[in-house]
This record gives sequence, C-alpha cells and structure tokens, in this order.
Amino acid sequence: MPRRVISISPHGSLQTVDASDHAGAFVLTVDRNGTAATATNLTNVTSNDELIIVDSVAGDDRLVLTIPNGSTVTVANPFGGGAGSISVIGAASITKDTLTLVLDHSSDATDIDLTGANAFTITDVEIITIKSEGATSTSNEIQQLITSAGSTVNVESTTKLTLGLKSAVSAINISGSGKQDVSFQAVTAYAEGKNLTIEATGATSETTIDLANCQGRADGSAEKGNITGIEQKDTITTSDNADVAYVIDAGAGDDVVTLYTANAASANVTLAAGTNELKNGDVVGTNHVIVTDFQLVSGGDKLSVNTAAAMTFGGMGTASVDNQLVILDTAVAEDDAARTAVQDIIAANDEKAVILINNTNGVAEL
Repeated sequence: MPRRVISISPHGSLQTVDASDHAGAFVLTVDRNGTAATATNLTNVTSNDELIIVDSVAGDDRLVLTIPNGSTVTVANPFGGGAGSISVIGAASITKDTLTLVLDHSSDATDIDLTGANAFTITDVEIITIKSEGATSTSNEIQQLITSAGSTVNVESTTKLTLGLKSAVSAINISGSGKQDVSFQAVTAYAEGKNLTIEATGATSETTIDLANCQGRADGSAEKGNITGIEQKDTITTSDNADVAYVIDAGAGDDVVTLYTANAASANVTLAAGTNELKNGDVVGTNHVIVTDFQLVSGGDKLSVNTAAAMTFGGMGTASVDNQLVILDTAVAEDDAARTAVQDIIAANDEKAVILINNTNGVAEL
C-alpha cells in the first residue's frame, strides 16, 4: 500500500485533513519548533493512521497537543522546554478514551527523555498505552507521568522504558521484550478508593516494579495491591506508606523482592521457581508477611535482612529479632539436612539471617 505523508511547519495553518479515501497508511508529521508552550490543536484532523511529533531544532519548545480520541502519537524528539501535556477531545465526557504514545527517536541509538524532570500530563483518558521503540542507548524515559485517578497504563515496549508515575492509577499492564522499569514518584494520596493491579506476565525481559513512593488512600482505609511477575528476573519493591494488602506472585526466574509494610498492611508472597532473594525494609504492623514457598535448601532462596530496619509483627510482639534464627517446627529443628540448609542460609547472609519457619502450614514467615 502507498504511504502518504503530510508535514505541518511550525507556523503553518491546516484546518482539515481527511484521508478516508486513501488506501495506504497516512502519516501526519507536526514540527513543534518555535511554538514554545502554544498547543498544537488537531481537533479537525481525521483519519490519520499515525501522528509524528518532532522538534526540528532543540530548544524551549514543549510537547502540548490536543488530539482526537484513539490517536497514536509518535514522539521523535525530546521536549525539554518545560511541562507537557496531551488532551483528548471530549475526554471528560467519554468513559473509554484511549491514547497510544510511542517513544521512538528519529536518530538510531538515541534516547528520548520526554520532558526531563518536568511533569507530563494526560488527563481524563481511561486507557493509556506507552510504547518504547527504536534502538535506544540506555532507556527511553518519562520521569513524571500524571494521569487521572483510576486510569489503566499499558506498557508495551521492545526497548527499555523507565516510567515514573505521579498519579494513582488502578492498573499497570507490562508486556514486550524491553527491560521495563516502572515506579511511583512521590504520589499524592488517592482522591478516591482505587486498588492497584500490576500485571507483567506479558513481558519477556527483566522488569523492575518500585512502589516505594506509592501513597495510600486519603480516607486511610486498607487497599489491595496485586502484583504478578514474569518468567524472567523481576525486582519488586513494596511501600510502607499505606495500609496495603499485597498479594505478590513473582513468577519463575531469579527474582528480588523487597518488602515494606506499615500499620495494618500485610503481604502474601509467592517467589516461584528460581534462586530468589527476599529482602526487608521497614516491616511493621499488626499483620504478618507470609512467603508461601521459600526454598529452605542449600543453593535455594536467599534471605537478605536489613538489621537497621524496623521489624515488628502483631504475631511476634517484638522488634528485637535481629541476628536470630527461630524455628517453629521441632521436626525441622531435629532434621540434619534441614538444619544444614538453615546454616547455609545464615552463612550466605553474613550471620544476619532472620527467618521464621512453619512447615506445618507449609509457609515461611519473615
């Protein structure tokens, strides 16, 4: 099929583009050079298959767009002039808005840090898909993405994307072959009750999920955080800023899970196959952390304890558990092979292991 490309210069005027009778792909390229913070408004542009945004001369220009619902926007250059935004026409009154944002630099092996340390805002859009493509040198990046509470963010990338979320989304779906790094950046408290689901089973490369800065709901009530990892190496960090009931399935692979909990928070963790590492930050509150399948064998899972962190559980009643090994099942304590495996774990952690074993219930408690 033929490919038709129309370009708009920074100071050009284009009222309507209708490519409905064109048989091939139709690409509309907009050069934002010289526009500063003035928005590019594409209200009357219809039937384009792809919208490419460039900044032909690096400077103080910002990425500020008004576009139709369902658009695909490819950003081919970074925009470092300040905060940016994309507004979808009629989004406030539509319940299933969609937007696809592609980061793909026009030069090979070149990263796009979309708006630098400045905020990038997409509001009133329920489903936002972000794709990181092209041969980056290290990673494409959106440092501070602001969305409406309860939005779903899909990360579908072939190259690494570093995404910092600054809003209380309800779902994050991660897929693709790129190494993804998704974190929350000093997120303010939820304006309304929204639980969080992170699903990474569609990813085929290493994934980092960092919830350390994720805040709780404004009313202080408990919420749920469901995190499902991948069949690769995952690095998962939870938050101690909220009463979150975490359910974590790290998936197969050599995963690293660092647990933080607070108040009435709890965590139920499945490490799955692989040589996994379980770490702790401040783990405090009235509920236990349960690890369903910690492999207590030589060469199995590793427990790395931060003895400077606070550790208090309702079922233990004490924070003074540093540098101790507590066996809750006499059968394990009397088993030579199990005792040897425990000693190996202690040695691997410089004599600073804290692990509570309850084989009767088939779980290990940190």
